[in-house]
Amino acid sequence: MAVGTIVGGVLGTMANRRIPYLLAAAVLLVMIVMQSIAWWRWIRCPRQNAFQTDVDSSTVVRKDST
Repeated sequence: MAVGTIVGGVLGTMANRRIPYLLAAAVLLVMIVMQSIAWWRWIRCPRQNAFQTDVDSSTVVRKDST
């Protein structure tokens, strides 16, 4: 966190006062995209695969009469 504030301050002093805010917005945008991709791969896809069952056509389901 300290490096981010120092880099933002230096960039703000050298270039423009809006640069630290644009940098923070860019970091937040990248983190949102990364979290969305992680959710899609790790949570959503396995959940969809859990509901899909592959049944072989040669499999016979038999009910025992007891």
